[in-house]
Amino acid sequence: MLLTIITMGLSTVNAQSIFTLNYDMNLPVGSVGDYISSYQFRGMSGQYRYLLTDNLGVGFDLGYNAWYQKKENTTYIIDDETAITGTFYNYNRNWTMHAAADYYFGDPNKKVRPYAGLALGVNSIDLESYIIDYVIYATNKWPFSVSPQVGLLFTQPGSRVSANASVYFNYTTYDYDPIISDLSYVGFRVGITWR
Repeated sequence: MLLTIITMGLSTVNAQSIFTLNYDMNLPVGSVGDYISSYQFRGMSGQYRYLLTDNLGVGFDLGYNAWYQKKENTTYIIDDETAITGTFYNYNRNWTMHAAADYYFGDPNKKVRPYAGLALGVNSIDLESYIIDYVIYATNKWPFSVSPQVGLLFTQPGSRVSANASVYFNYTTYDYDPIISDLSYVGFRVGITWR
């Protein structure tokens, strides 16, 4: 069904494309917040939408986030018989690859235009913890992820360039016992959009 909608949209004469480049900032939540609890400022993303109508766009999202936190005097329980205490250096590198759709509310010529969207796909997650030079955890997985978002486009009349601001939530099925289950985070994006 989605393929049919995309094919019909691509045959539309007046269809347009939207490209967005974003600076991403993230706050890990849930069990991820116990592993890396600080707000993270090292992220970026790109979005492409093909407009099927003036209000509906489909496309894809690609993103990268790098998280880090130093935790002193921390104890990690490895199993029932093993625990390690010391200064830990926790890293999480996260690539996001999603198919996505956004609905844009109101007239496309408005100065401020809200939108809401949903993205589905996978994340490439690389999780590592070091104590001195000893690697405690190192994994790379490709879990399923879903990411709803809401945002605003700010456009000057007659311009094909807009400022973009959005809030999103990324939920993955990533589990790594005993540290993380369902790796998730709340993200904030600011960027530039071209039509």
